Amino acid sequence: MRPRPWPRFVDYLIAVAATAVALLLRAAFDPWVGADYPLGFLLGAVGVAMWFGGIRAAVLSVVIGYLAAFWFFIEPRGSFVFPPQEIGRLLMYLFSCAVLIGFWQAVRLSNRRLEAANAIAEWSMERQRVVEQSLRRSEAQLQLVTDSMSAPVTRCSRDFRYLWVSAPYARWLKRKPEDIIGQPIESIIGHQAFHTLMPYFERVLAGEEVRYEEQVDFHGLGPRWIHAVYSPTFDDQGVADGWVAVVLDIDDRRRVEEALKDANRRKDEFLATLAHELRNPLAPIRNATQILRLEKAAPHEIAWARDVIDRQMHHMTRLIDDLLDVSRITRNRIELRRERVSLSRIIQGAVETSRPMIDASGHKLTFALPSEPIELDADLTRLAQVFSNLLNNAAKFTERGGLIHLTARREGSDVVVSVKDSGVGIPADMLSSVFELFTQVDRSLERSRTGLGIGLTMVKRLVEMHGGSVTALSEGTGHGSEFIVRLPIVVPAIPSHAAVASEERPASVPAGRRVLVVDDNADSATSLAMMLGATGYEVRTAYDGTTGFAATEEFRPDVALLDIGMPGMNGYDLARRIREQSWGKDMVLIAVTGWGQAEDRERTIAAGFDEHLVKPVDPTVLLTRLQSRFERGGVLR
Repeated sequence: MRPRPWPRFVDYLIAVAATAVALLLRAAFDPWVGADYPLGFLLGAVGVAMWFGGIRAAVLSVVIGYLAAFWFFIEPRGSFVFPPQEIGRLLMYLFSCAVLIGFWQAVRLSNRRLEAANAIAEWSMERQRVVEQSLRRSEAQLQLVTDSMSAPVTRCSRDFRYLWVSAPYARWLKRKPEDIIGQPIESIIGHQAFHTLMPYFERVLAGEEVRYEEQVDFHGLGPRWIHAVYSPTFDDQGVADGWVAVVLDIDDRRRVEEALKDANRRKDEFLATLAHELRNPLAPIRNATQILRLEKAAPHEIAWARDVIDRQMHHMTRLIDDLLDVSRITRNRIELRRERVSLSRIIQGAVETSRPMIDASGHKLTFALPSEPIELDADLTRLAQVFSNLLNNAAKFTERGGLIHLTARREGSDVVVSVKDSGVGIPADMLSSVFELFTQVDRSLERSRTGLGIGLTMVKRLVEMHGGSVTALSEGTGHGSEFIVRLPIVVPAIPSHAAVASEERPASVPAGRRVLVVDDNADSATSLAMMLGATGYEVRTAYDGTTGFAATEEFRPDVALLDIGMPGMNGYDLARRIREQSWGKDMVLIAVTGWGQAEDRERTIAAGFDEHLVKPVDPTVLLTRLQSRFERGGVLR
């Protein structure tokens, strides 16, 4: 031991203080131990006195400690009457103190010898300690820097082991740093990943800095895209003894990039397809208009031209309606008009819609429907649209003269409807994406069976809005396809009374009914006025809002058909001005516009319109609407 830094009497003070602390601890535990172990707590005080003060201080601690314990803790307490039964405990205490003093004395002597030896060797180790401390500080600083980096960093040896790793690297591999350091690379990242990266390891050990992006199947992570930079490290002879690797996980970025590329590709395909689909009906319409202009055109040629224009206009209207529908559905802006409706009525409506396409393609359509009546809480029009789309798809993607099977069966509280065809089928890699917007199964240049890529998206969203599900099945190209729709049934089912839809036919027009048409598109206004005039209405036209208001005030029509998007005074403003006049409060105002979203209809109602019709308006629908109002008698509103 080194010379004590205090006078001799302090040794005895330490012995007394240590003994006092031991006695206080014994007194604190007295309620639990009672008369047991009166001397055990003093052994610690003896050890402290021996270590700091030597043998004399230890003996002092033994004596005063025993006397105090005899007075306070040995029965009878408060006296120095020595009971014979305590002789064994006294001897054990004295023996333990002797052993403890002897042990600590030996330790003190050993320490003195050791300190002498250390003093001799210390000067030779000081420099080594300085070097090691400097190295540790450098490594700690490096570890701190790498741990604070977001990029995972590691250093590897030439024998393909981890020398150290940063905390982000360990977290990325879902391990602790201590579980990685010193381990073989292959045991951590897996056999497959190790052999995938071996060519890069060999290049960096040849002294080359390596950069790469690769998809690697890591053990515990699965396939991940990484961007890595390997920088070689060198020994004193200039030979590469390992490398430092900075590894960035770019899997999410690559997936987003691929998704954006795919979305961009599908957008381009959709725009090209839309242009193709719109040009197809425009060509026959243009040819038909040329025939109508011929002075020597035969009556049957004129009738043919009218039919062509009508058919192609219906086709273009269907395309635009589908686009508007999918826009509303994807933005959750569509509202279902639910009612209790029979499955047979829904299927009947779908088949009536799709029958012309099926028959034109020479397909055979078969049914297998349940004998029991099945009713759904559904929007009749929307579910008919679902099955019509599936039937149209089957007809479109089946070679001429194919087979289409529509079957329905009850499964518990659900009805399962299947539309199966013998057509071209769906490739396995497309099955998971056929319901995505703008997805095209036919990517050939001819696109003989193409569509806008929105029909199946509408099917999926509408079915899900009804609480159901739809799945696509196919054994691959050339093996046909099947679409299965599952919908909840209204329980209990009640007998279905399918209503027979009657074709809307306008009755005769009462004499003297006046209609004003206001539209800045002169062709649209004039053609609509000619159609209404030919059916018996007294019609006038105006081609802007200001003229329209003047015509309304002068003509005082029963009904005013107003375009919305007119320059100057638009349709909303014109409707408001009309409603402000005493003579315009009871006038029927109908918006005839190309804007057909839900918010557009809300704006027309707020502006004072009675109805909202979307261009191109079906003449039969318009005439029926007008006639129904006139049949109410009196005021049209």
